[in-house]
Amino acid sequence: MSDIDFDPITDRFIALMIRLRQHMPEKAPPLAAGISPTQVAILAHVAESPGCGVKEIARALGLSAPSISVSVRQLEAKELLSRQPHPRDRRAVQLFLTPEGQALHEQTTAFQREFFARLLKGLDAQEQAQLVSLLEKALGSTQAS
Repeated sequence: MSDIDFDPITDRFIALMIRLRQHMPEKAPPLAAGISPTQVAILAHVAESPGCGVKEIARALGLSAPSISVSVRQLEAKELLSRQPHPRDRRAVQLFLTPEGQALHEQTTAFQREFFARLLKGLDAQEQAQLVSLLEKALGSTQAS
């Protein structure tokens, strides 16, 4: 048995997450490219830290290195990422976005900003800040457990 107490608030939150997902257009760049949210996060991390490795991405995303490796191989197969030998460590590789990967990352970032700006439009600045703070707090509690 889990020590998590499921209550009406949990059910409302689940329903909201489903509705949020339903508002995501099918033509969203990641969906159109056939990549997962984790793969989007990997592309974003590599865009921010060109030359990073699998272990660094795993630490940053809070996932296992083997699961990141699988996603990296899939992104390589889609020609969105490339591996290059590390200049000082022959056992390690560095990851870089390909031009196609860079273009998809830019399209995805622009799409996300527009989508979430529209979503937050109905809230004033204080409510927006509060919502983001509460989500950060909730996500932080999942990493602590």
